[in-house]
Amino acid sequence: FQIPAGCITDKLGKKKSLILSAITGLCFFIINIVASILWSSGMTYVLIPSLIAAHIIFAFSIITFIPSEQMILTNLAKVKKAESYGVVAFIRGVAFIPTGIIGALLIENVHYLAPFIITTIGIFAFQILIHPLYLTEAK
Repeated sequence: FQIPAGCITDKLGKKKSLILSAITGLCFFIINIVASILWSSGMTYVLIPSLIAAHIIFAFSIITFIPSEQMILTNLAKVKKAESYGVVAFIRGVAFIPTGIIGALLIENVHYLAPFIITTIGIFAFQILIHPLYLTEAK
């Protein structure tokens, strides 16, 4: 699905594609939160269909993110290109180390929905505060 997503990213532009990726990722977390609340209130029949729909939306989020990220990294100067790929790989690798521990602590000490709610708030904050500042569309 990356080739069609690359064509979509070319038509939309990397900024709009990244925004679309963040919005669909946000929808994924919101659907998971709502499905969990409905399931815990006794509406068990909504769990599987909503999780399937959420993961389809999450897949769309990923396939719009990766081509945009690659477009941004390949448009850098040759001097910064290798360094940027290294930084992205490093952040991806290191970011996964504490997330399991933090998520487990939140689930045990706060609530099992706490990681989803905190992630949703983080995506909203990123979209509103940080995203517009650092992303400019190259012509």
